[in-house]
Formats: sequence, C-alpha cells, structure tokens
Amino acid sequence: MPQYLDVFISPISDNPTAQVLMVALLISIAMDVILGITGAALRHEIRSHKMREGLMHKISELALVLAADVLD
Repeated sequence: MPQYLDVFISPISDNPTAQVLMVALLISIAMDVILGITGAALRHEIRSHKMREGLMHKISELALVLAADVLD
C-alpha cells in the first residue's frame, strides 16, 4: 500500500471500534439509499438530480467521518 494512503487507513485499521462504527455507517448509508430509491419508485418520483444530490450528501458525510477519524 502506498505510504500516503496508509495515513488515512491506519487510524481505522488499528482501531476495532472505528472499524465497527465505519461498517455501521456504511450500512446506514446503503439502507438510506435503498429506502430512498424504493420510496421514490413507489411514488413514481424518481429523479436523477435528486439521486445525485443525495449521493453527494452521502459521499461528503463519509468524507467528513474519515477526516475526523484521521484528525483524531
């Protein structure tokens, strides 16, 4: 693994609690996306711009959690 990536990965790989919390966050994000798509499909309101906006929110949430873990 390149040295510059190890800086971001090691705080999570060295801490079992952080690993569990990261998996819980990823499961929560996946459930939110699945339920959002399902709800929109049931209402016949699937819009690509809303999906893009929601995915960008999820990606930024994940990036902020990773950044906070690295800074901690």
